[in-house]
Amino acid sequence: MPFERPASLPIGQVWSRFKGRERDGKPAHMYQIRDMDESTRKICLDMMQETFIRDEPLCQILGINNDPVSIATIRANWEKYVSGNTSLACFTEVDGQPKDLVGFNIVLVKSKDDEEEDFDKVGLGGVF
Repeated sequence: MPFERPASLPIGQVWSRFKGRERDGKPAHMYQIRDMDESTRKICLDMMQETFIRDEPLCQILGINNDPVSIATIRANWEKYVSGNTSLACFTEVDGQPKDLVGFNIVLVKSKDDEEEDFDKVGLGGVF
């Protein structure tokens, strides 16, 4: 059975806080790692679509950036992954609140008992 985030664990949880390093004489920033909430998802996925597909070597070799069907398929899969509410985002922190997005990680939870994915059905709703 695929992992589902428990309803008792609200989205918006801050999982970690840490202090960065001083740079060029400027004081270190505080950072927080928290759940990727709905308002952050589009920003993260747009960034993935713009930079990952452009810069990732296999995507470059396959010319995925010039293939709208591939881009839509990849984007749909990323949207499915982040909808599981297990992905994380890192922000600068000011007065305990998130300020600027500085990183993120699309996280999937798999267990050995999960069904294997049928790669012939990967795509936009399993159509391709």
